[in-house]
Amino acid sequence: MNEASEERKRIVESQTRETGDHFHGHSLPWEMAKVARFGDCTILVWASDRMEEPHFHVVRGENLLEPESETALKILTAEYCPHEGKSTRHLEDEELEGLVGLLNAKDEYAGGKCTVWQSLIGIWNRNNETNLIPLTTPMPDYRCAKWRLPDVERPPRGTTLLPDGGKMIYNGDLTVVDKDGDLVSWVSSDLLAMMWGDGEEEEGQVQP
Repeated sequence: MNEASEERKRIVESQTRETGDHFHGHSLPWEMAKVARFGDCTILVWASDRMEEPHFHVVRGENLLEPESETALKILTAEYCPHEGKSTRHLEDEELEGLVGLLNAKDEYAGGKCTVWQSLIGIWNRNNETNLIPLTTPMPDYRCAKWRLPDVERPPRGTTLLPDGGKMIYNGDLTVVDKDGDLVSWVSSDLLAMMWGDGEEEEGQVQP
């Protein structure tokens, strides 16, 4: 079981409450809001997500608590949004076409009064009140979705203290937290390989 699945299992076991919301035979934890489904993929928004960047998740498979794969996309730009515990797979071209077609469609559950895209923004705002987005925000063209890689040199393995009091933890994946321990960014080992290639890694030289 991967990290994302283990986290979901922990949430389900410790914090799940029955909401009467069942999807394909699986109860949804209250932190998870279902937006819509296309093909074998489901669009989800997590409540009070630690990643403040407005985004949504696309999971593949029938079991939403242990999906076959998962990725995240930003709401404001056509970019992937990798972060802690989430996979970083590319969506296939036909999946991106399906996603764009769905988001542009009228939301039948809202009586056709708005698009699924507008419903997605409303669901984000309802579940992440500290970072609200105008309902008039235009939808990016996710058919051109790309990775935006951080401009950072390869650090030594371990934990490095940052000037602002935060920490950078590099152990295959790269995690940056602020001085309060809140997540700032996370980059998977696969994306790091795209940034740095397969060069030699430094060992040691880790600040306390």
